[in-house]
Amino acid sequence: MKKKYSFGGAKRFFIHCLRKPFISMRIYKHAPRIFLLFKFGVGKNKNTQSYWSGVHASEGHLGETQHSRFGNSVSSLLDRIDFTDRDVLDVGCARGTFLESIPEAKSRTGVDISHAAVAEVQKKGMMAWQVTLPYLYLKKQFDIVTCFETLEHVLKWQETIIQLVRHTRDNGYVIISVPFEDSIVIDEHVVYFDVSRIYKEMRKHLTVVEMRILGPWILVVGQKKKYVRGQVYDAYPELL
Repeated sequence: MKKKYSFGGAKRFFIHCLRKPFISMRIYKHAPRIFLLFKFGVGKNKNTQSYWSGVHASEGHLGETQHSRFGNSVSSLLDRIDFTDRDVLDVGCARGTFLESIPEAKSRTGVDISHAAVAEVQKKGMMAWQVTLPYLYLKKQFDIVTCFETLEHVLKWQETIIQLVRHTRDNGYVIISVPFEDSIVIDEHVVYFDVSRIYKEMRKHLTVVEMRILGPWILVVGQKKKYVRGQVYDAYPELL
């Protein structure tokens, strides 16, 4: 009996062969828009103010408890940091989950692209501003600047890091987490990260004092010091 080949199957195979060269991690790293187009059919960055406001408004409407954007491992690391009497800025603050967890801070400020998220943070009695990264436009510096799972949504992520550093006081800390390599690939993520890429960019502007791979995330702690950049330390005693 002769095998029957369906036209649909051949078509799917042809499309797969056409797409395959454009959905590699190399393309994701160097040409994210092309990767997103062939992987998800999304040619433009969907991380707009209206998109994220819709996401956060839906969370509020459904009464869902927003889970922290960092896992228990990262939370455990942050528990070692003393936020008492420190001015803290959370970039990409969403609905303020992280800021709520550090009531001992001197001041807590959040910025986010979503007006719905910003409004929720303000309702909780904390300062918050709507911004579109990479620019922050805040006329203040902070002791600790955090940016959890946000850079992967921003095409101009290098400029964003520069802004984080500019808003950090001398000897202050910048704490960033990003997805690790291809562990999380979705149509919202427009930047590919691996250890080398985030480390090389951070050490241009900060002394990298700690890096950890925590499940699917990379956590980087950098200190804004005036001496030689790039040296990795085992601990940062000023915060312990």
